Amino acid sequence: MNKDILERTYKAFFFTSILYLFIGLHIHFPIASLLKPLPIFCLMFLAEHSSSSLSKKKLIWLGLLFSASGDIVLSLKAQNTLEFGLFCFLLAHITYIILFNRFLSQWYLRKDFFFIFILTVFLVSGLVFFILSPYLGQMKIPVALYMLVINLMAISALRHNPISASGAILFMFSDALIAFNEFMFKNHEYSFWIMLSYYLAQFFLITGFIKNQQDKKSASIAINSACNKPH
Repeated sequence: MNKDILERTYKAFFFTSILYLFIGLHIHFPIASLLKPLPIFCLMFLAEHSSSSLSKKKLIWLGLLFSASGDIVLSLKAQNTLEFGLFCFLLAHITYIILFNRFLSQWYLRKDFFFIFILTVFLVSGLVFFILSPYLGQMKIPVALYMLVINLMAISALRHNPISASGAILFMFSDALIAFNEFMFKNHEYSFWIMLSYYLAQFFLITGFIKNQQDKKSASIAINSACNKPH
């Protein structure tokens, strides 16, 4: 990837994130709805200019497009937007699961630590669901399904590298804040931390995957070069 394009895209991502965090959160539709997905569009641009294959780019675009759609839907604050937003992000996580598992890299963790991570993820999410359960009403089954899918996404991300895994953990944290904020506290002061962790989650998920693919490509080139050297 061109270094200049990479730096400009990073700057655009962080600028648009800050723009929404400090301005977008304090204004209303339609401007807020236009500002909210801008950082996600920056990540789509980043994927487009990465060295990843077209099939990988398509899955990244699809996951980010579902995410941007969820962002816009949730910003509308109309009836049933939570359900539609949840569905959009459910599709995004399913897309990421396919992405991480179809283009699997070598595990960077020992298997015992990997299974400890799996156990921790399910224990923490189970505790969150147990706390939220009395407040969920008819949303109990959809929320349980969503939590299961995001757990699987986090496990899939861990099989690539620490960057993607960090993004998945931040995504779970952001979604847990949304759930507590929506069903228990109804406190808009959490919005800043929800969006900050969400933007960072998407950034680490996508850049971690791209870096992993670039490292694999560089390693393959190095091996081929070494094999082709005259002895």
